[in-house]
Amino acid sequence: MRVGRTVLDNGIRVLTERVDYVRSVSLGVWVRTGSRDERPNQSGMSHFLEHMVFKGSERRSALEIAQALESVGGGLDAFTSREHTCFLARMLGEHLPLAVDVIGDLIQHPTLSAHHVEVEKQVVVEEIRSLDDVPDELVHEEFAKNVWHDHPLRNSVLGCPESVCAFTSEDIGAYRREHYACDRIVVTAAGYLEHDAVVDLVRTHLGALSAVGAPPEPVTEEAFSPVRMTERDLHQEHICIGCRGVSYGHTDRYAVLLLASLLGGGMSSRLYQSVREEAGLAYAVSTHADFMSDSGLLGTYVAVSPENARDAVGLILTEVRRLRDGGIAREELESVKAQVTGGLMIAMEGMTQRMSRLAKAELNGQSVTGLDAIVAGVRAVTADDVLRVLGERMRAGQMCVVGLGPVKADVFEGLDLSC
Repeated sequence: MRVGRTVLDNGIRVLTERVDYVRSVSLGVWVRTGSRDERPNQSGMSHFLEHMVFKGSERRSALEIAQALESVGGGLDAFTSREHTCFLARMLGEHLPLAVDVIGDLIQHPTLSAHHVEVEKQVVVEEIRSLDDVPDELVHEEFAKNVWHDHPLRNSVLGCPESVCAFTSEDIGAYRREHYACDRIVVTAAGYLEHDAVVDLVRTHLGALSAVGAPPEPVTEEAFSPVRMTERDLHQEHICIGCRGVSYGHTDRYAVLLLASLLGGGMSSRLYQSVREEAGLAYAVSTHADFMSDSGLLGTYVAVSPENARDAVGLILTEVRRLRDGGIAREELESVKAQVTGGLMIAMEGMTQRMSRLAKAELNGQSVTGLDAIVAGVRAVTADDVLRVLGERMRAGQMCVVGLGPVKADVFEGLDLSC
Protein backbone atom coordinates (compact mmCIF):
# COMPACT_ATOMS: atom_id res chain seq x y z
CA MET A 1 0.00 0.00 0.00
CA ARG A 2 1.63 3.25 -1.18
CA VAL A 3 -0.28 5.85 0.82
CA GLY A 4 0.97 9.36 1.48
CA ARG A 5 -0.48 11.83 3.99
CA THR A 6 0.29 15.53 4.37
CA VAL A 7 -1.34 18.22 6.50
CA LEU A 8 -0.99 21.65 4.93
CA ASP A 9 -0.27 24.75 6.97
CA ASN A 10 -3.91 25.83 6.60
CA GLY A 11 -5.17 22.52 8.04
CA ILE A 12 -6.30 20.77 4.85
CA ARG A 13 -5.35 17.09 4.89
CA VAL A 14 -4.20 15.39 1.70
CA LEU A 15 -4.06 11.60 1.32
CA THR A 16 -3.11 9.72 -1.82
CA GLU A 17 -2.55 6.17 -2.95
CA ARG A 18 -0.42 5.52 -6.00
CA VAL A 19 -1.50 2.62 -8.21
CA ASP A 20 0.88 1.91 -11.06
CA TYR A 21 -1.26 -0.40 -13.18
CA VAL A 22 -3.80 2.32 -14.13
CA ARG A 23 -3.52 5.60 -16.01
CA SER A 24 -6.50 7.30 -14.38
CA VAL A 25 -6.99 9.13 -11.09
CA SER A 26 -10.03 9.38 -8.84
CA LEU A 27 -10.04 12.61 -6.84
CA GLY A 28 -12.30 13.60 -3.96
CA VAL A 29 -12.53 16.89 -2.10
CA TRP A 30 -14.45 16.01 1.05
CA VAL A 31 -16.04 18.68 3.25
CA ARG A 32 -17.06 17.51 6.71
CA THR A 33 -20.48 19.10 6.61
CA GLY A 34 -23.86 17.55 5.94
CA SER A 35 -27.41 17.48 7.17
CA ARG A 36 -26.33 16.77 10.76
CA ASP A 37 -24.83 20.28 10.90
CA GLU A 38 -28.03 22.10 9.98
CA ARG A 39 -30.48 24.02 12.14
CA PRO A 40 -34.19 23.42 11.44
CA ASN A 41 -34.44 26.52 9.24
CA GLN A 42 -31.37 25.30 7.31
CA SER A 43 -32.77 21.84 6.58
CA GLY A 44 -31.36 20.73 3.23
CA MET A 45 -28.85 23.59 2.92
CA SER A 46 -25.71 21.41 2.64
CA HIS A 47 -27.28 19.60 -0.29
CA PHE A 48 -28.59 22.83 -1.83
CA LEU A 49 -25.13 24.43 -1.60
CA GLU A 50 -23.64 21.40 -3.33
CA HIS A 51 -26.02 22.07 -6.22
CA MET A 52 -25.38 25.81 -6.27
CA VAL A 53 -21.61 25.75 -6.66
CA PHE A 54 -22.06 24.10 -10.06
CA LYS A 55 -24.18 27.04 -11.29
CA GLY A 56 -21.11 29.15 -11.96
CA SER A 57 -17.99 30.63 -10.39
CA GLU A 58 -16.11 33.88 -10.78
CA ARG A 59 -14.03 32.26 -13.54
CA ARG A 60 -16.38 29.76 -15.16
CA SER A 61 -20.00 29.53 -16.22
CA ALA A 62 -22.06 26.47 -15.37
CA LEU A 63 -21.47 25.15 -18.90
CA GLU A 64 -17.73 25.73 -18.66
CA ILE A 65 -17.61 23.84 -15.35
CA ALA A 66 -19.45 20.92 -16.95
CA GLN A 67 -17.26 20.95 -20.06
CA ALA A 68 -13.91 21.29 -18.30
CA LEU A 69 -13.35 17.61 -17.54
CA GLU A 70 -15.80 16.10 -20.02
CA SER A 71 -13.79 17.71 -22.82
CA VAL A 72 -10.76 15.61 -21.84
CA GLY A 73 -12.68 12.36 -21.29
CA GLY A 74 -13.16 12.76 -17.55
CA GLY A 75 -16.12 13.46 -15.34
CA LEU A 76 -17.14 15.65 -12.42
CA ASP A 77 -19.80 14.89 -9.83
CA ALA A 78 -20.80 15.56 -6.21
CA PHE A 79 -22.99 14.20 -3.44
CA THR A 80 -24.15 15.18 0.03
CA SER A 81 -24.69 12.82 2.94
CA ARG A 82 -25.61 13.23 6.57
CA GLU A 83 -21.99 13.93 7.48
CA HIS A 84 -20.13 14.98 4.32
CA THR A 85 -20.27 16.84 1.06
CA CYS A 86 -17.98 15.36 -1.58
CA PHE A 87 -16.85 16.76 -4.91
CA LEU A 88 -15.29 14.04 -7.00
CA ALA A 89 -13.64 13.74 -10.38
CA ARG A 90 -12.28 10.95 -12.52
CA MET A 91 -9.74 11.69 -15.22
CA LEU A 92 -6.45 10.62 -16.77
CA GLY A 93 -3.51 11.32 -14.50
CA GLU A 94 -2.23 14.03 -16.84
CA HIS A 95 -5.43 16.03 -16.27
CA LEU A 96 -5.30 15.98 -12.47
CA PRO A 97 -4.16 19.66 -12.30
CA LEU A 98 -7.26 20.68 -14.24
CA ALA A 99 -9.54 18.72 -11.87
CA VAL A 100 -8.08 20.29 -8.73
CA ASP A 101 -8.31 23.72 -10.34
CA VAL A 102 -11.99 23.26 -11.29
CA ILE A 103 -13.11 21.88 -7.92
CA GLY A 104 -11.10 24.49 -6.05
CA ASP A 105 -12.69 27.21 -8.16
CA LEU A 106 -16.28 26.09 -7.77
CA ILE A 107 -16.20 25.57 -3.98
CA GLN A 108 -14.19 28.72 -3.20
CA HIS A 109 -15.61 31.23 -5.65
CA PRO A 110 -19.22 30.32 -6.52
CA THR A 111 -21.34 33.24 -7.66
CA LEU A 112 -24.47 32.03 -5.77
CA SER A 113 -26.57 34.51 -7.70
CA ALA A 114 -30.12 35.21 -6.53
CA HIS A 115 -31.45 34.21 -9.96
CA HIS A 116 -29.72 30.84 -9.87
CA VAL A 117 -30.92 30.26 -6.30
CA GLU A 118 -34.54 30.74 -7.38
CA VAL A 119 -34.13 28.41 -10.36
CA GLU A 120 -32.41 25.73 -8.29
CA LYS A 121 -35.13 25.83 -5.65
CA GLN A 122 -37.51 24.43 -8.24
CA VAL A 123 -35.01 21.69 -9.15
CA VAL A 124 -34.43 20.63 -5.55
CA VAL A 125 -38.13 20.72 -4.64
CA GLU A 126 -38.75 18.37 -7.58
CA GLU A 127 -35.96 16.13 -6.26
CA ILE A 128 -37.63 16.06 -2.84
CA ARG A 129 -40.99 15.24 -4.41
CA SER A 130 -39.44 12.49 -6.51
CA LEU A 131 -38.42 10.73 -3.30
CA ASP A 132 -42.12 10.32 -2.50
CA ASP A 133 -42.39 8.17 -5.63
CA VAL A 134 -39.61 5.81 -4.49
CA PRO A 135 -41.01 4.10 -1.38
CA ASP A 136 -38.06 1.76 -0.91
CA GLU A 137 -35.81 4.81 -0.45
CA LEU A 138 -38.32 6.84 1.54
CA VAL A 139 -38.87 4.10 4.12
CA HIS A 140 -35.12 4.03 4.78
CA GLU A 141 -35.26 7.78 5.42
CA GLU A 142 -38.12 7.33 7.88
CA PHE A 143 -36.29 4.45 9.54
CA ALA A 144 -33.20 6.58 10.08
CA LYS A 145 -35.27 9.43 11.53
CA ASN A 146 -36.87 7.06 14.04
CA VAL A 147 -33.71 5.22 15.07
CA TRP A 148 -31.75 8.48 15.40
CA HIS A 149 -34.65 10.30 17.04
CA ASP A 150 -32.37 12.06 19.55
CA HIS A 151 -29.30 12.47 17.33
CA PRO A 152 -28.45 15.04 14.60
CA LEU A 153 -28.02 12.20 12.11
CA ARG A 154 -31.83 12.11 11.96
CA ASN A 155 -31.82 15.28 9.82
CA SER A 156 -32.93 14.84 6.22
CA VAL A 157 -30.26 15.39 3.58
CA LEU A 158 -32.73 16.85 1.07
CA GLY A 159 -34.66 18.96 3.58
CA CYS A 160 -38.27 19.89 2.94
CA PRO A 161 -39.90 22.19 0.36
CA GLU A 162 -40.72 24.79 3.04
CA SER A 163 -37.13 25.17 4.23
CA VAL A 164 -35.62 25.05 0.74
CA CYS A 165 -37.99 27.66 -0.64
CA ALA A 166 -37.00 30.06 2.14
CA PHE A 167 -33.28 29.99 1.30
CA THR A 168 -31.67 33.21 0.07
CA SER A 169 -28.37 33.79 -1.68
CA GLU A 170 -27.09 35.48 1.48
CA ASP A 171 -28.08 32.48 3.63
CA ILE A 172 -26.25 30.08 1.36
CA GLY A 173 -23.16 32.25 1.14
CA ALA A 174 -22.98 32.52 4.93
CA TYR A 175 -23.38 28.75 5.30
CA ARG A 176 -20.55 28.14 2.84
CA ARG A 177 -18.22 30.52 4.69
CA GLU A 178 -19.06 28.90 8.03
CA HIS A 179 -18.78 25.28 6.95
CA TYR A 180 -16.40 25.08 3.97
CA ALA A 181 -13.37 25.59 6.18
CA CYS A 182 -9.85 24.19 6.00
CA ASP A 183 -10.15 22.19 9.21
CA ARG A 184 -13.14 20.37 7.68
CA ILE A 185 -11.54 19.47 4.34
CA VAL A 186 -9.86 16.25 3.31
CA VAL A 187 -8.56 15.76 -0.23
CA THR A 188 -8.01 12.17 -1.36
CA ALA A 189 -6.81 10.73 -4.64
CA ALA A 190 -5.98 7.27 -5.93
CA GLY A 191 -4.44 6.14 -9.18
CA TYR A 192 -1.59 7.24 -11.40
CA LEU A 193 -0.17 10.12 -9.39
CA GLU A 194 2.69 11.51 -7.31
CA HIS A 195 1.83 12.47 -3.75
CA ASP A 196 3.97 15.62 -3.61
CA ALA A 197 2.50 16.87 -6.87
CA VAL A 198 -1.04 16.46 -5.51
CA VAL A 199 -0.06 18.33 -2.33
CA ASP A 200 1.31 21.21 -4.41
CA LEU A 201 -1.90 21.37 -6.45
CA VAL A 202 -4.08 21.45 -3.35
CA ARG A 203 -1.88 24.13 -1.78
CA THR A 204 -2.24 26.25 -4.93
CA HIS A 205 -5.94 25.82 -5.62
CA LEU A 206 -7.56 25.49 -2.17
CA GLY A 207 -5.90 28.29 -0.26
CA ALA A 208 -8.75 30.81 -0.08
CA LEU A 209 -10.98 28.92 2.36
CA SER A 210 -11.62 30.05 5.93
CA ALA A 211 -9.51 28.49 8.64
CA VAL A 212 -12.02 27.11 11.13
CA GLY A 213 -15.56 25.84 10.60
CA ALA A 214 -18.69 26.57 12.61
CA PRO A 215 -19.42 24.38 15.65
CA PRO A 216 -22.00 21.58 15.30
CA GLU A 217 -25.65 22.48 15.75
CA PRO A 218 -27.83 21.13 18.57
CA VAL A 219 -30.14 18.25 17.76
CA THR A 220 -33.91 18.53 17.48
CA GLU A 221 -35.28 15.49 19.30
CA GLU A 222 -38.38 13.43 18.61
CA ALA A 223 -39.89 10.51 20.48
CA PHE A 224 -38.75 6.99 19.62
CA SER A 225 -41.53 4.70 18.33
CA PRO A 226 -41.18 0.91 18.40
CA VAL A 227 -43.70 0.83 15.54
CA ARG A 228 -44.05 3.77 13.15
CA MET A 229 -46.24 3.35 10.08
CA THR A 230 -46.81 5.97 7.38
CA GLU A 231 -49.96 5.16 5.44
CA ARG A 232 -49.74 5.40 1.65
CA ASP A 233 -51.88 4.01 -1.14
CA LEU A 234 -49.33 1.48 -2.45
CA HIS A 235 -49.51 -2.09 -3.70
CA GLN A 236 -46.83 -3.22 -1.24
CA GLU A 237 -45.84 -2.46 2.33
CA HIS A 238 -42.22 -1.31 2.50
CA ILE A 239 -40.70 -2.19 5.86
CA CYS A 240 -37.44 -1.55 7.70
CA ILE A 241 -36.81 -3.35 10.97
CA GLY A 242 -33.70 -2.80 13.05
CA CYS A 243 -31.83 -0.61 15.49
CA ARG A 244 -28.94 1.73 16.06
CA GLY A 245 -25.59 0.23 15.09
CA VAL A 246 -21.97 1.20 15.81
CA SER A 247 -19.62 3.89 14.56
CA TYR A 248 -16.97 3.55 11.87
CA GLY A 249 -14.18 3.31 14.43
CA HIS A 250 -15.95 1.03 16.89
CA THR A 251 -14.19 -2.20 17.86
CA ASP A 252 -17.34 -4.16 16.96
CA ARG A 253 -17.56 -2.80 13.42
CA TYR A 254 -16.49 -6.03 11.72
CA ALA A 255 -18.75 -8.10 13.97
CA VAL A 256 -21.73 -5.93 12.98
CA LEU A 257 -20.75 -6.25 9.32
CA LEU A 258 -20.69 -10.04 9.60
CA LEU A 259 -24.01 -10.05 11.49
CA ALA A 260 -25.64 -8.06 8.68
CA SER A 261 -24.19 -10.44 6.08
CA LEU A 262 -25.32 -13.53 7.98
CA LEU A 263 -28.87 -12.22 8.21
CA GLY A 264 -29.41 -10.65 4.81
CA GLY A 265 -26.19 -10.19 2.88
CA GLY A 266 -27.08 -12.17 -0.23
CA MET A 267 -29.09 -15.00 -1.71
CA SER A 268 -27.49 -17.53 0.63
CA SER A 269 -28.27 -15.49 3.75
CA ARG A 270 -30.65 -16.71 6.44
CA LEU A 271 -33.37 -14.16 5.77
CA TYR A 272 -33.29 -14.55 2.00
CA GLN A 273 -33.61 -18.30 2.30
CA SER A 274 -36.33 -18.13 4.95
CA VAL A 275 -38.46 -15.15 3.85
CA ARG A 276 -38.21 -15.59 0.09
CA GLU A 277 -37.17 -19.13 -0.77
CA GLU A 278 -39.09 -21.05 1.90
CA ALA A 279 -42.04 -18.81 2.82
CA GLY A 280 -42.40 -16.95 -0.49
CA LEU A 281 -43.37 -13.75 1.29
CA ALA A 282 -41.16 -11.32 -0.65
CA TYR A 283 -39.21 -10.92 -3.86
CA ALA A 284 -36.16 -9.66 -1.97
CA VAL A 285 -35.02 -9.12 1.59
CA SER A 286 -31.71 -7.60 2.67
CA THR A 287 -29.85 -6.42 5.76
CA HIS A 288 -27.52 -3.44 5.76
CA ALA A 289 -25.07 -1.90 8.22
CA ASP A 290 -24.14 1.79 7.99
CA PHE A 291 -21.23 3.27 9.94
CA MET A 292 -21.04 6.97 10.84
CA SER A 293 -18.53 8.97 12.88
CA ASP A 294 -20.33 8.46 16.19
CA SER A 295 -23.19 6.06 15.50
CA GLY A 296 -24.56 3.63 12.96
CA LEU A 297 -27.58 1.76 11.62
CA LEU A 298 -28.38 -1.93 11.43
CA GLY A 299 -31.54 -2.66 9.51
CA THR A 300 -33.39 -5.19 7.38
CA TYR A 301 -35.55 -4.10 4.45
CA VAL A 302 -38.39 -6.08 2.91
CA ALA A 303 -41.33 -5.24 0.64
CA VAL A 304 -44.41 -7.48 0.91
CA SER A 305 -48.09 -7.62 0.14
CA PRO A 306 -49.98 -5.76 2.90
CA GLU A 307 -51.68 -8.92 4.14
CA ASN A 308 -48.25 -10.52 4.69
CA ALA A 309 -46.66 -7.63 6.59
CA ARG A 310 -47.04 -9.05 10.09
CA ASP A 311 -46.01 -12.55 9.02
CA ALA A 312 -42.89 -11.21 7.29
CA VAL A 313 -41.80 -9.13 10.28
CA GLY A 314 -42.53 -12.03 12.61
CA LEU A 315 -40.46 -14.39 10.47
CA ILE A 316 -37.53 -11.95 10.39
CA LEU A 317 -37.61 -11.71 14.18
CA THR A 318 -37.87 -15.50 14.45
CA GLU A 319 -34.76 -15.92 12.30
CA VAL A 320 -32.84 -13.41 14.43
CA ARG A 321 -33.81 -15.32 17.59
CA ARG A 322 -32.88 -18.60 15.92
CA LEU A 323 -29.44 -17.18 15.24
CA ARG A 324 -29.20 -15.95 18.84
CA ASP A 325 -30.28 -19.25 20.38
CA GLY A 326 -28.80 -21.74 17.92
CA GLY A 327 -25.45 -20.08 17.38
CA ILE A 328 -23.36 -20.04 14.24
CA ALA A 329 -21.75 -23.11 12.77
CA ARG A 330 -18.07 -22.80 11.91
CA GLU A 331 -18.72 -23.47 8.23
CA GLU A 332 -21.37 -20.73 8.05
CA LEU A 333 -19.14 -18.19 9.77
CA GLU A 334 -16.19 -18.99 7.50
CA SER A 335 -18.44 -18.72 4.45
CA VAL A 336 -19.74 -15.27 5.39
CA LYS A 337 -16.22 -14.08 6.22
CA ALA A 338 -15.13 -15.14 2.74
CA GLN A 339 -18.12 -13.30 1.28
CA VAL A 340 -17.28 -10.07 3.12
CA THR A 341 -13.53 -10.14 2.49
CA GLY A 342 -14.00 -11.11 -1.14
CA GLY A 343 -16.36 -8.20 -1.65
CA LEU A 344 -13.86 -5.82 -0.05
CA MET A 345 -10.99 -7.01 -2.22
CA ILE A 346 -13.01 -6.81 -5.43
CA ALA A 347 -14.20 -3.29 -4.53
CA MET A 348 -10.61 -2.16 -3.97
CA GLU A 349 -9.85 -2.81 -7.64
CA GLY A 350 -11.69 0.46 -8.40
CA MET A 351 -9.87 3.77 -7.93
CA THR A 352 -12.96 5.60 -6.68
CA GLN A 353 -13.39 3.01 -3.94
CA ARG A 354 -9.73 3.35 -2.98
CA MET A 355 -10.03 7.13 -2.89
CA SER A 356 -13.19 6.93 -0.76
CA ARG A 357 -11.55 4.51 1.68
CA LEU A 358 -8.77 7.02 2.34
CA ALA A 359 -11.32 9.73 3.05
CA LYS A 360 -13.55 7.65 5.30
CA ALA A 361 -10.64 6.63 7.49
CA GLU A 362 -9.31 10.19 7.80
CA LEU A 363 -12.71 11.79 8.37
CA ASN A 364 -13.47 9.27 11.09
CA GLY A 365 -10.19 9.80 12.90
CA GLN A 366 -8.71 6.46 11.89
CA SER A 367 -5.41 5.58 10.28
CA VAL A 368 -5.56 4.15 6.78
CA THR A 369 -5.42 0.39 7.15
CA GLY A 370 -4.02 -1.89 4.49
CA LEU A 371 -6.37 -4.36 2.88
CA ASP A 372 -4.51 -7.29 4.43
CA ALA A 373 -5.08 -5.83 7.91
CA ILE A 374 -8.79 -5.34 7.20
CA VAL A 375 -9.10 -8.93 6.01
CA ALA A 376 -7.26 -10.09 9.13
CA GLY A 377 -9.64 -8.05 11.29
CA VAL A 378 -12.70 -9.63 9.69
CA ARG A 379 -11.22 -13.12 10.00
CA ALA A 380 -10.44 -12.55 13.69
CA VAL A 381 -14.15 -12.07 14.57
CA THR A 382 -15.53 -15.05 16.47
CA ALA A 383 -19.05 -16.46 16.60
CA ASP A 384 -19.26 -15.23 20.18
CA ASP A 385 -18.44 -11.69 19.00
CA VAL A 386 -21.31 -11.75 16.51
CA LEU A 387 -23.79 -13.14 19.03
CA ARG A 388 -22.70 -10.63 21.66
CA VAL A 389 -23.30 -7.74 19.26
CA LEU A 390 -26.70 -9.17 18.38
CA GLY A 391 -27.66 -9.29 22.05
CA GLU A 392 -26.37 -5.81 22.80
CA ARG A 393 -27.93 -4.06 19.80
CA MET A 394 -31.10 -5.94 18.87
CA ARG A 395 -32.98 -5.73 22.12
CA ALA A 396 -36.27 -4.33 23.39
CA GLY A 397 -36.31 -0.56 23.52
CA GLN A 398 -33.90 -0.27 20.61
CA MET A 399 -35.56 -2.37 17.90
CA CYS A 400 -38.24 -0.74 15.78
CA VAL A 401 -40.43 -1.43 12.76
CA VAL A 402 -40.97 1.40 10.28
CA GLY A 403 -43.38 0.93 7.42
CA LEU A 404 -44.63 2.80 4.37
CA GLY A 405 -47.79 1.63 2.63
CA PRO A 406 -51.41 0.73 3.37
CA VAL A 407 -50.76 -1.18 6.63
CA LYS A 408 -51.90 0.43 9.88
CA ALA A 409 -49.84 0.36 13.06
CA ASP A 410 -52.39 -1.81 14.90
CA VAL A 411 -51.48 -4.72 12.60
CA PHE A 412 -48.33 -5.09 14.70
CA GLU A 413 -50.08 -4.76 18.06
CA GLY A 414 -48.63 -7.19 20.60
CA LEU A 415 -45.62 -8.05 18.42
CA ASP A 416 -42.54 -8.81 20.54
CA LEU A 417 -39.61 -6.86 19.03
CA SER A 418 -37.02 -8.11 21.48
CA CYS A 419 -34.29 -10.33 20.08
